[in-house]
Amino acid sequence: MGIGYGIGKGVSKAFGPVLERSAFWTRIASSGVYGASSGAVDEVSMARATGEAVSLRRVGTRAAASGLLYSLAFVLGALQADVMDYREYRKLATVNAEKLDQPIEWKTGNGDPMRGEARDWMVSDASGSKWTVKPDTFAKTYGEVPGSLGQYQKTALGVARRLTFPTTIETLEGKGSGNAGDYMMRGPAGESYIVSKSKFESIYVPK
Repeated sequence: MGIGYGIGKGVSKAFGPVLERSAFWTRIASSGVYGASSGAVDEVSMARATGEAVSLRRVGTRAAASGLLYSLAFVLGALQADVMDYREYRKLATVNAEKLDQPIEWKTGNGDPMRGEARDWMVSDASGSKWTVKPDTFAKTYGEVPGSLGQYQKTALGVARRLTFPTTIETLEGKGSGNAGDYMMRGPAGESYIVSKSKFESIYVPK
């Protein structure tokens, strides 16, 4: 257990942000850690049972081989988990939007500096939050509310999963950060961004 805990902590510290972005790599890492710790324990147990001295080289080799084997064995399950971890959500709130004629800088709710370019859309909601959306993404995801000039409703579904520890990702507008409990979202064009827990749960509902 101690070996497994140590390996797990090391992997989380080194690759935490990468693992957070995908349930696939989280499952692969978990399987590999379990396999490596099991292989190490088996090698130590075998050496003790035969009265041989414990060889760190053999322990390391056995742990690496076992970790790789377990990781490969769980690839299909990890692929399925990556899909199932994300759920579809619908945005309820309407927004105001206007097309930019020059670049603009803005900050996320977590204080991350972002940049919008000319021809992007500047979007704002009732809470006072403002953000930019690329023209092609806006066209795919928003539709104008009939009879309400400049007001839009998000028509496309988004998929999201809750973050389990702090992470940083690359978005179309800059680097975005999130804390445990916030939501990582994927848009229909494959774009990723982070929405704070309080905001997400106030305007999004499961499909």
